[in-house]
Amino acid sequence: MKTKLLLAASAATVAAAAATPALAGDTDKNWTVSLGAATDYRSKGTSKTMGEPYAYGSVEWRTEDEMFYVAAGAARVKQSFGAEIETEVRVGARPEVAGFEVALEAMYRYYPDADDGTDNEYWEFTGDVSRTVGPISGRLRVQYSPDNAGGSHAFTYYEARGTYKISSKFKASAAVGRRETEDSVDYTAWNAGITFKATDHIDLDLRWYDTDANSYGENYEEALVAGVAFKF
Repeated sequence: MKTKLLLAASAATVAAAAATPALAGDTDKNWTVSLGAATDYRSKGTSKTMGEPYAYGSVEWRTEDEMFYVAAGAARVKQSFGAEIETEVRVGARPEVAGFEVALEAMYRYYPDADDGTDNEYWEFTGDVSRTVGPISGRLRVQYSPDNAGGSHAFTYYEARGTYKISSKFKASAAVGRRETEDSVDYTAWNAGITFKATDHIDLDLRWYDTDANSYGENYEEALVAGVAFKF
């Protein structure tokens, strides 16, 4: 437990330390600080805040060629196993292969305030393949965890996403995904929305989410989600 708390504290400390120069106008391309909020925290199509608003913050460091990166972040959640804080550390690579953008990532996620005796940590591995042709881009994603947090266990998530750049300020996107989980609900999720680039550092997003598992609870129900994201 002590090691996990130190890891979570380290992630928060790194984020806070990096945020100060970035917000002050530091243009070092090796660092990106992201802050944001939305009316709901949707992940893989379902809510992680039971339909309530949330906020998040993260910091990412990249190598000079932007191939490899390390990131840390935290967010507000509302989980069935008592957690209201989510922390994570991610490492990955973003190579280009035969004209396709590839992203490979390993993430460790930890919930420091979860109920005693619950499974409050997990690893997740992500692989993305993307391609852009003119105003249209597409992405295929596969995510896998050998043992999820809370009461569920291993899961795999598959998603296809398409984006159309309407103008320099607006883009429309839609995605459909399938999650298959050991000892829990299997479902299909989809979303569609519009993103508005208000400035070079601010994005606004309005998006509709739904799943085919509404009868399993409010986390799976349809919702219109509005969000704002800041990047520096």
